Amino acid sequence: MSDPRGDLCMIHTPLVVWIADYPEQLLITCTASKCSLISLAVSAQFGDPFPHSPQTTCTISNPCDIPLFYKTFELYWMDWDDAYALYQWHNFFFDHLITWSINIMGGAELNHQLSALQPWVGVHHWVNGHQDLEKLLSALIVGTVPNDVACALCAITEFIFQAQNLFLYEETLHSLTEALHEFYHHKASIITAGGCHGKNELMQHVTQSTCVMGAPYQWSSDITKHCHITHVKRPYHMTNHKDFYGQCCRFLDRQENYNSSSSTQF
Repeated sequence: MSDPRGDLCMIHTPLVVWIADYPEQLLITCTASKCSLISLAVSAQFGDPFPHSPQTTCTISNPCDIPLFYKTFELYWMDWDDAYALYQWHNFFFDHLITWSINIMGGAELNHQLSALQPWVGVHHWVNGHQDLEKLLSALIVGTVPNDVACALCAITEFIFQAQNLFLYEETLHSLTEALHEFYHHKASIITAGGCHGKNELMQHVTQSTCVMGAPYQWSSDITKHCHITHVKRPYHMTNHKDFYGQCCRFLDRQENYNSSSSTQF
């Protein structure tokens, strides 16, 4: 990297976070399929209403016991004290809560409830896509799903909103824990009503992880996902799809020079 004087310096930055999907996380941590990445729970225990012991470098498979392919490499995380996985709450809401609601009340009824909302003149609705639905779902489902189901969905929605706070204090963590307890208290009603057919386990470790690593919001992938749109997808659609890497680099270089000259003139 170039310093303020123009001298080139070799920089070695520490790895702080690795964004990966579930199959990649299994590879990175050498964890068996259908096992938790952050606890000692297996798939049959994912629905338990309590957190299992955390997964650490001491409990993850020893490199000596891994197949020969892994023996060839030194696992970079072996000197880390803890191993945790991060989760995207917006995706969780869309993949699970909305699916549960549709399974119970029907997609047509949910659309009807949305169409009945009073429009605000001059306000751009659904600016953030399905993230805006998080603020409305609790009100939309009341009266169209059993009361226990509504209590469960409201509780988990409260948990998701609280977990996204910039700062989590003792009171916030207590509120998170209580919301999660309420969700598990009414969780059976979702299954009975035919809404939920799967299991989830990562929510149990938010409080514990926050005490060790800070608020989950700092690990959000929203910024990198947005950069993927502005720095990869948009430039790609502007090219002829040939020699994309070269065209993309030239596009970003010109865009950076343009922004730099515009700020200088300002």
